Amino acid sequence: MKNIIKLFIFICTAWAISACAKDHDGEIKYFNNLPVGKDYQPDDHDRDLLDAFKSYKFQCKNEDDYNPKESETAKKSINEFVSYFNASNSSDEAQVKKRLVLLRKAIDYGSWQAKYIDILLRLRDMHTEKEAVQLSKEFSEMAQQGIPSVIYGFVQWNGGMHDNKPERYRRLKEAIDRGGVQAMELVGSEIAARSILLRQLGKEMLTCAAKQGGAQAYQSLGKIAYFEGRRVDAYRLWESGVNKGCIDCISNMEEFSKLDSGYRIEDGTYNSSPKLKLLRSYYEGQFLYKISLMHKLLKAAPDSMEFHVEDQQIIALLKQEINRGVLPPDSK
Repeated sequence: MKNIIKLFIFICTAWAISACAKDHDGEIKYFNNLPVGKDYQPDDHDRDLLDAFKSYKFQCKNEDDYNPKESETAKKSINEFVSYFNASNSSDEAQVKKRLVLLRKAIDYGSWQAKYIDILLRLRDMHTEKEAVQLSKEFSEMAQQGIPSVIYGFVQWNGGMHDNKPERYRRLKEAIDRGGVQAMELVGSEIAARSILLRQLGKEMLTCAAKQGGAQAYQSLGKIAYFEGRRVDAYRLWESGVNKGCIDCISNMEEFSKLDSGYRIEDGTYNSSPKLKLLRSYYEGQFLYKISLMHKLLKAAPDSMEFHVEDQQIIALLKQEINRGVLPPDSK
């Protein structure tokens, strides 16, 4: 009799687990198949964007194949500079001087990365028009070498070249043709947000950038998924992003603070999560990455700092959005 009872309990437990799994899978499927958001159906009126990319044949390339080759000595010297820079104190005059010595050493050994960082640092600290003219000349000459990240940096330093859209997109396409991660992140995001016709092209660019370590691509990939009705996928993409260095993804993941029992609407969600606050501080403190946006200078968070959520947390947050009218109401 006892064996029969044990068998009955086992069967009931297995049935309950199976039922829960099916319910869980059903909710995941539901929240990944919602209607496309009305705000994410652009009318393709950005003629400059369409003209620049409607016939563009995109190929996912690796920018390392187009960067100038550095000697082992040059690589060692730029790595020495970066390591010392990240560990040193900007308020210590002696350490600041040593930074410059190490940077000059890397330049002398032929590191193009050191030369680029040197230009950016001098642009930040320039004081005269003569300096500006000289640095602009150096920057332009370096961009003409076809280095993807430098091309992108030159466009951004010139205000994005929004006053000359054909030239803006010509230069950005040149960087993309050479596997430029930042250019793919920027253009992929613009295309996905502004053109239905070109959205797939934008997604391909963003995916290519993410594969090369472009952490900021996860923000746009998540946004695309969200407005295409793939809400669970969106949060999973943002989750990946915050652990790889996507600062913009952090605000999306801070939404999970709304599930905390002590959450108050008036407090907002910014820096509401201690772990995400720590991640934000960690990424914002990486000065060399912030001025260069070279993804190889971005240090991803160590495993101990990573932020993760469970499927049930995502489902609970999405149900809250239904109650707030963010999603179409449903019986779930």
